[in-house]
Amino acid sequence: MISALISALVMSFTMWLIARHEADTSLVRTFLIAFGVTIITAFSSYFLGILALLVGFGLAAWAVRQFCYLRWPHAFIVATVFIVVRFGTAITFSGPSR
Repeated sequence: MISALISALVMSFTMWLIARHEADTSLVRTFLIAFGVTIITAFSSYFLGILALLVGFGLAAWAVRQFCYLRWPHAFIVATVFIVVRFGTAITFSGPSR
């Protein structure tokens, strides 16, 4: 849950940086996108394994374009940053391995 919030904050900040005049950077909207993409990616990883990252990337790009009114190039940049942050928070919060 905390990683979805961190991802939503980074997603809002990235949208504000690259498209502040055309994007809807509402934190509630980006949190719902981040949470939905996280749930669907986690569910699809059970069936697809590592390919679920591609599903998450595509879904994040589509959702940001559809609900935050970005163009495709900006949506791909935001989705890339989102996937990198999700991967980083997963490694950070996974704990020590034995």
